[in-house]
Amino acid sequence: MKYTFLFLLIFIFSCTSSQKQETAQATKDLNKMSLEEILEVPVTFSDKEYTLEKIKEINIPIDTLSRNLSYNPIYHDADTAAYYIQGNAAINSIDFYDLDKKELYKRIKFERNGNQMISSTRRLFIKNADSIYIFERDYSRLTLVNIKGDIVKRYSIPKEQVLALEVGMEINFKVENGKAYFKCSPYIDGVEKAGEQKMIAILDLEDGSLQFVPAYSPSYLSTTRENPIIIYNGMLFHDNKYVSIFVITGHIHYGEIGKEEFNQTRIEKKDSQNSKKNFKATSEDEQLPLDYYFQLLYNEEEELYYVVALDGIEVINPITGEPNTPDDRPLTIIIMDKNFHHAGEITLPKKTHYRNVMMARDGLLVSNAHPKNPNNDEEILSFTLYKTKQIK
Repeated sequence: MKYTFLFLLIFIFSCTSSQKQETAQATKDLNKMSLEEILEVPVTFSDKEYTLEKIKEINIPIDTLSRNLSYNPIYHDADTAAYYIQGNAAINSIDFYDLDKKELYKRIKFERNGNQMISSTRRLFIKNADSIYIFERDYSRLTLVNIKGDIVKRYSIPKEQVLALEVGMEINFKVENGKAYFKCSPYIDGVEKAGEQKMIAILDLEDGSLQFVPAYSPSYLSTTRENPIIIYNGMLFHDNKYVSIFVITGHIHYGEIGKEEFNQTRIEKKDSQNSKKNFKATSEDEQLPLDYYFQLLYNEEEELYYVVALDGIEVINPITGEPNTPDDRPLTIIIMDKNFHHAGEITLPKKTHYRNVMMARDGLLVSNAHPKNPNNDEEILSFTLYKTKQIK
């Protein structure tokens, strides 16, 4: 009997401790913490746990004009078909690959000069076949084209503000209901404005105005000059919401787009040592020991979030004595529940997957085009499909 009572006491204390930890995190303003303080914020764990299991590989032959990887990959579900889409810089085209038929479905080529020119096809948002938006930073504009390659409309972006907008592999943009949503630089107004800089920009496609809205950048960015690696963050837009993650601290902002109020939390790998590493690293090699949380994805069906992380490694390989490179970093996927609680993590096979990870209809689609993968064939687009599996 006394052992049962003791067990109950331990269980109650454990639950209370967990609740206190989460409440304390929710009531503290992480934005006002120092770099040292934010790295000590504990991660909240879910009572559920997930992993990823391999479902299948998808291999698609490509021509000599194409690459088997992209720095801005896009997955698009068109109901009747699923497509992998990439901008082809070599011929200034947008290439659509049918993932089910395993073939090139459509290639839209654009002029490089004249009134019908498109300066770059790398930064895209695909709404549907007749609404393909291309972000052209060098020309301060957003261009709407259709599947035929016709330029439907161009939207000007204020030149003095376009440099604040960031679009890339880990930071796509979104167009919805006459507005375009962008992540903007958390330090565009200078590090002295850390804590005040708004990190989302909304372009009104009707009147051309650009509005900056919360969340606000964290005050620890004021240490940027001493710690340059901390300034970067990825961002995800879905529905009317946004989620942002700072790549070194794992500091997450989330909320409803356009609202003044926002929420904060923190995520990291279970074995992360970032708090003990050198944040004054300036070169890519010096940054290798730091875990790098660079991309967010959302699984709408299961209400799960994924953080794509590059694991920290030693600058010198302890076995070979040779210098490591960024391509030697293993790729880890952290799974979070809808409340942004840590709900599992898995390190994918080393030197297999390139850091092209997309949320697909049936799971996570990960490129196999790692430059050190012995099976990497430059004439094949190769992906592995992983599906979430609950294990607790």
